[in-house]
Amino acid sequence: MIGFEIATLYFLLMQTALGAVLLFLFVPRICSRPYRGFSLMVVDIATGQAGRKLRVRQRARVWLFLWWRQILAGLLASLLAMPLNALLAIIGLQLAQWVATFGGILVIGPILLKMLIGNRFDDFCVEARRQRQSAPSPAAMPV
Repeated sequence: MIGFEIATLYFLLMQTALGAVLLFLFVPRICSRPYRGFSLMVVDIATGQAGRKLRVRQRARVWLFLWWRQILAGLLASLLAMPLNALLAIIGLQLAQWVATFGGILVIGPILLKMLIGNRFDDFCVEARRQRQSAPSPAAMPV
C-alpha cells in the first residue's frame, strides 16, 4: 500500500514538473504572433517601447505568474468537479474526472490571459493592441 502512495505522489510530482516545463516553453508564443484583430505586446515601463520578444527574466516572471495561478485554478476545478459529479449522478450520468478538469481548463485559460494583460510587473507589462488596418488606396475607392 505504501508503494502505491509513493507511486501516486511521484506521478503527481512528475506531472506538475512536466506541466511547468511545457508552460515555460509555451510562454514566448503568447506574444510572438498576432491573434484575431489584436496582438500582445511587451511594453517596457521605463521607456514605453513595445516589442514582441520576451527577455529571459521577463519570460521567467510571466511563467511564474501563469504557473502558480494555473495550479490553483486546476485544484479549484478538481474540487468543483466532485459536487458536479454528485449532481450528475442523481440523474444517472457519470462524468470522468479528466472531462470535468478539461472543461475547467478551457475556462481558466482565457481568464489567466486577461489577468496577465491587466498585471504590471516591476519593469514591464503585457498590453493588448489592436492591429492597424491599412488605409485603402485611392485606386481601390469607388468614384
